Amino acid sequence: MSHGRSARHVDLGNAGTLPRRTFLVGSTAAATAAVARQVAAASDTVGVGLIGYGLIGKRHLLDLREQPDVQLVAISDCHQKRLEEARTLVGGKVRAYADFRRLLDDRDVDAVFVATPDHWHALMTMMACAAGKDVYVEKPLTLFPREGIWMQQLAQRYRRVVQVGTQQRSFPHYARARELIRDGHLGQIVSVRMHAIRNVMPGFGNPPDGPPPEGFDWDMFLGPAPLRPYNPNRGLYHFRWFWDTSGGQMTNLGQHALDIVDWFLGPLELKRVVSFGGRYALKDNGQTPDTQDALFDFGSFTAVWSHREASRGEPTGEGLVFYGTKGSLSISRSGFTVTPDPIIPPENAVPQWTEGGQPVGGVVPRRLEGPPRLWTTALSDRSGDQRHQFHRHHRNFLDCVKSRKTPVSDLASGHRVATWCHLANLSLQLGRSLTWDAARETVVGDDEAAGRLALIEGDATLAMQSYLMGIDLERMPGAVQSAKANADEPLRAIELMPGMPGARELAEAPAFLRESLLFSYNQGLVFVLTVRLEGGQKLLDHAFQKDPPRSTEQILHPEKWLKARDNPVRIELPDLSATLVGYRRLAEGSLGEFGTQLVLSEHLGPTEREQCRRAAAGWGGDRFALYANAKEDVLAWVTDWDTQADALEFENAARRGLQGWALSRPSPNRVVLVKGALTPALLETLQSGLAEAKAARTEGAAPDPAALGIGANDRPKPAGMNELAKVLQDPAVKELMQMALGGGKGEGAEDAGLDLTRILDHPATQKLADELLGEGGAEAVQALLGNEQMQKEMAKLLAPPEQKDEGKVEGQVYSNAQYGISIAAPGGEGWKANTKPEQPPMGARAIVEFTAPQDTAGKVALIVQNLPIPMDPAQMAPMVEMVLKSQFEDYRKIRSSPVTSGNVKGIEMEFTGNAGGVALHVLQRMFVNGNRMFTVLGTTGGADWEKQGEAIRKSVESLTFGVKVEPKKEEKEE
Repeated sequence: MSHGRSARHVDLGNAGTLPRRTFLVGSTAAATAAVARQVAAASDTVGVGLIGYGLIGKRHLLDLREQPDVQLVAISDCHQKRLEEARTLVGGKVRAYADFRRLLDDRDVDAVFVATPDHWHALMTMMACAAGKDVYVEKPLTLFPREGIWMQQLAQRYRRVVQVGTQQRSFPHYARARELIRDGHLGQIVSVRMHAIRNVMPGFGNPPDGPPPEGFDWDMFLGPAPLRPYNPNRGLYHFRWFWDTSGGQMTNLGQHALDIVDWFLGPLELKRVVSFGGRYALKDNGQTPDTQDALFDFGSFTAVWSHREASRGEPTGEGLVFYGTKGSLSISRSGFTVTPDPIIPPENAVPQWTEGGQPVGGVVPRRLEGPPRLWTTALSDRSGDQRHQFHRHHRNFLDCVKSRKTPVSDLASGHRVATWCHLANLSLQLGRSLTWDAARETVVGDDEAAGRLALIEGDATLAMQSYLMGIDLERMPGAVQSAKANADEPLRAIELMPGMPGARELAEAPAFLRESLLFSYNQGLVFVLTVRLEGGQKLLDHAFQKDPPRSTEQILHPEKWLKARDNPVRIELPDLSATLVGYRRLAEGSLGEFGTQLVLSEHLGPTEREQCRRAAAGWGGDRFALYANAKEDVLAWVTDWDTQADALEFENAARRGLQGWALSRPSPNRVVLVKGALTPALLETLQSGLAEAKAARTEGAAPDPAALGIGANDRPKPAGMNELAKVLQDPAVKELMQMALGGGKGEGAEDAGLDLTRILDHPATQKLADELLGEGGAEAVQALLGNEQMQKEMAKLLAPPEQKDEGKVEGQVYSNAQYGISIAAPGGEGWKANTKPEQPPMGARAIVEFTAPQDTAGKVALIVQNLPIPMDPAQMAPMVEMVLKSQFEDYRKIRSSPVTSGNVKGIEMEFTGNAGGVALHVLQRMFVNGNRMFTVLGTTGGADWEKQGEAIRKSVESLTFGVKVEPKKEEKEE
């Protein structure tokens, strides 16, 4: 599991036509060319590139030399001496790249072997897939669960063959053992035991930080991991002992063993996992456990993983043993042994005293004649040879590269098993068992665990996006607002990015399921961005190592972790077994704010999504317990709320949506819910017991940046305009926009009326840009927006929102339920309302217009526009003014100040100027509500302002919002 990842970036300046560009593009050209090349060369050689010449990479290189249809084309490593050694090993006949992206750009490379540290596996695999290469990637497949989903989506999108380096599946004796178990040779499997043991006391030392060895590109080695000083134990081989770059032996060796369990008995669905351990004995600077035991529950059997780094103990045979009702099978890379169980009458298994047996009436053993019979046949196979462990796995991959079939170790299995390992580590960190919903890929009934996963996946999402963009995302303007808009309205984000892998499947999923799948990295990204803006990597490290978020509430509302700390209430449910006679408790847990929101959404439907959010927003704590007997279940749920108003709002929503539940309000801030077929008397007794459940607020204060040594230099600096221009001019970023918006089809900026060239060329724009951004600012803006492709993409990004409701006019007031707004017409006679006004030339939508009786220049218009990157309106003012100066001759600002309408923030700008030869007086207000901007614009001919200005001003000021998107709790209480 990642413990505080942030983006690191290698200089892109001289990297050529980077595969990062191909990854972002979404174009199928590279993939199509690669497929055509491989189909045509089905009987020819496969050009192979190796990334990472370490312990395993060297073995790959040696074995690949022996494959008759492999041409070793290229090798890449960020350690110069290793790169030279690898090239020498193959006779110097390969191209050597210090930057792996150059290797991905090599047209002679058909397939890539990724044998790097764990934190690079997913990103390199995805980049290789997008570059049109098939991939063999080492285990563990991922550093956090969500990466596996992304990898599958990218491989499917680009039609790539991907083999995971769980090579035991390609040993013949493993295949034979699998067939024996699946044919019932061991009977029903009830237990599996796995271990990896050694003694490396006292550990690997505690060397000081210092400069990396000459020729070792430490920045490239870290890649998307946090920037840490070089330390020998964080580098070659030993990266496995640090959470930034690995999951320890649980993911390193545990994935091998669990993969065989899944292959022999699955595909499996994990039910529960619990793990304990720590770095108990080794005296070094490592972080991952030197001792760990994990118990996995698969429903019909259990599996136990154990590793010890500080005690080997007595020899214990093979490292993997399957126990069935007829015997056991122990297996390793050397071979396997089947040990039958003897057939013993059950009564003979009861302990007996040698002197006279059991007392009168006790169990009497059965006398057996002859040698004991066995449940199954003893077998032994010692044909395994570790020296050839990779050869057959390579062969399977190479054959699939040619046939386009699915390899024996596919991405689905690699992702499934890696996730089990990550969950074991998460359980260890939390100190309790976790229940896993394999279909939703989420932890069930543990709100704190869901919050921790969101922290991990949000951080890793930020690292990956930052790496691909070439800049720390938190330095981009509006990064938090944009991430928040996507999290608030995930379907809109999917609609805006139809070309993104997995978009179609998510769009078709039920709303509550879609939000469940997207929560960890959407809301997690918002949380991590907010934390990094507040205190940089130091504060994020504090969140990972010392004070992680305690709930999904803190993930949804970062300020409740950062500022006004709102830790959850821990509720202790009473033992209900005395009340529910004949029932047994099956599960207990907490749903949290997000889980509560999902429950309401699932029952009330997507049309009431905002109401469900509001109803869950005042969550203080909850606890549920599930009891069952042979016929039915009883679910008891206690919820505590921050205020009485919060409790009432949840109660009202629950009464509408949770049919069949009995609700009670035993105290102002508590709502108790019970579902089950109970008599009225039993229900009342149960509710009374639940009403008395104890509750205590968990301790913990908001972080103090000063106490943590966080200063101004630790906080990220906003990117300057020149830097932004460089980023957004990158072909990768432009083509990301094309990919996200569905391939770049649609009208161009000129056709849409977006005359950016005129804006950019206007002297006022250039002058203001230089004033705001320093010398060269105007050139930077022009570089940012001046080319035709960027104009096209911006025009599409600013496409008008879909109009579902024309609204209505009652008396002198226009209202629109779709947007939750209302506005009054200017006072006085003759003003006419038009709900189908002429539309503006840009990507906005005019929804109502009031026109003056005689003066055609006199009007009040209300315009709505989607914002791809929502921003604080105050931050928008300089750019708005820049545009106004370019569009109005003789522009003169009268005022510019912040305003509010209820809880919605905006800016007011009043000015005069000439447009199209007409002198105008303009008053406008711009509000940002969620991911939309609302502009109310009042204009008259300059000479008529004295006559109509006051009426227009009152109309502009009358714009009100019925609901602020993403309301805060204090707003709800008001």
